Amino acid sequence: MINDRVLLGGSDSVRIMRGEWYQLWAERTGRADPEDLSDKLNVQIGIATETINLNWLEKSIEVDIDRDVAVPPREFLMAHLDGMTKDNDKIPCEAKHTYENNTMENVAATYYAQLQHYMMLTVKPYCYLSVIFGNNKWEHTVIDSDIPYQEKLYKVLSYVWDCIENNKEPTNIDVPSIEPKNIVLDGMKSIDMTTHKHEHLWKSLAKKYNTFKPMAKEFDECKKTIKGLVPDDCRKATGAGIIVTRNKKNILTIKEENDGK
Repeated sequence: MINDRVLLGGSDSVRIMRGEWYQLWAERTGRADPEDLSDKLNVQIGIATETINLNWLEKSIEVDIDRDVAVPPREFLMAHLDGMTKDNDKIPCEAKHTYENNTMENVAATYYAQLQHYMMLTVKPYCYLSVIFGNNKWEHTVIDSDIPYQEKLYKVLSYVWDCIENNKEPTNIDVPSIEPKNIVLDGMKSIDMTTHKHEHLWKSLAKKYNTFKPMAKEFDECKKTIKGLVPDDCRKATGAGIIVTRNKKNILTIKEENDGK
């Protein structure tokens, strides 16, 4: 019987899908040493912040979360989840830490194979992705189960595992790719409107938007400058077709002299 510790887990799926399948095979067959992650600062920060990350997720979804959950292995697949909700749904939860200016779309794309691996093994319709950005921003999103992608992922993992078991060198693998624009976050997707049924109207309005945007900026700067000319003790300034009034909250409003007439 194969030891569970050498089965293919979620992080293995990420490595394989980003093209590190040969290195993984070499490590599992004793041809190469695994990378020492103890010296990887980003990995260690992610481990150190996992508890508070999941604490924030609990507060947001208002459901308690079991931590460090080992999923029963199936065939050559295994999973060690960061968390799983304690309700009847038992939804997988994954905690990540990333740099401040990263986006949820990028994080979801980077770890898409891992998340789909977990949903494939647990047979759940979705999972939670909980992310700390830098040191002052946290967000979470819901990633839906992607059956077509899981089928492709399973096929690739099955091939890699066969090579590991039989100690045969894998050949080039055509891994399924996922672009950030294709990932559904919280049940919503990104759309390229230039290929949408409203393509022509969208392009027309976008052209007008880009044309008028510099004028709008200049208009706003003009209003700001005009208001800056009004003395602090002035409640109403007029001239050249415009009126600037000051209300009791000291807020200035500008309009045309004939506005409303």
